[in-house]
Amino acid sequence: MAENLTKRGSPVTPVTERTARAGEDDRVHLVDAAPVDVVDPARLRTRCGMGVLEVFNSPQEVTCIRCASRP
Repeated sequence: MAENLTKRGSPVTPVTERTARAGEDDRVHLVDAAPVDVVDPARLRTRCGMGVLEVFNSPQEVTCIRCASRP
């Protein structure tokens, strides 16, 4: 089965600002993500350009200086 049924049935909007983890560091980044991206964040990039490993369900304090300084 090549199709992700969870993702297919999930809404792709609205996109909102969320916090996320990227890479092997402990920094918390900002990302624009839809609800479905919490389940599968593979297509996302943080505001500073890193690939997203995890989108957090609850807000975290942003510790990436590059993400925090971008609008």
